[in-house]
Amino acid sequence: MSRLLALALSIGLVAVLGFGTTGCGKKDKGKTTTAATGTTEVTTQVRTTDTTTTRGTPTTTDKITTAGKEKPPEVGSVTLSADPVEIELKDKKGKGTAKVTATRKNYDDAITLKFTGAPKGVEFKDGTIAKGEKSATVDVIVTDGVAGDHDVMVSATAGTAAVEPTKLKLKLK
Repeated sequence: MSRLLALALSIGLVAVLGFGTTGCGKKDKGKTTTAATGTTEVTTQVRTTDTTTTRGTPTTTDKITTAGKEKPPEVGSVTLSADPVEIELKDKKGKGTAKVTATRKNYDDAITLKFTGAPKGVEFKDGTIAKGEKSATVDVIVTDGVAGDHDVMVSATAGTAAVEPTKLKLKLK
């Protein structure tokens, strides 16, 4: 029993004097360490503790640890919409324009447009919605068109942003 009491007193004395603190007492003060974990960076700032004894009274400074995560960049997105296009044909030929609008979220760079599913004899010229712009107008050339209603898919590439395509209503008359 006396050994147990002596052990408990020894442990208590060590804790009061600060010798039982966790970590190494020789750490650099204000040292910052950085470790990469996947796409997130974690930064930890450590300030060491100093324990001094003045007239039998231990004085311990606080240990401060700060940990934070850097937010990964938000993924951008683009949603396309297109105004209907109506072209009057003369000898199966005609000319018009198509307006495509982009609703942007966390993406401001250029958007390259692509048109697929146009009927035979109809060509959509290449189009780009410029950086920071909301829409672009693209020339539509009909060289051998057939009157009728057609759906043309409008898709795009926009860097790493996700793009939601749309249908363009094309009426040749």
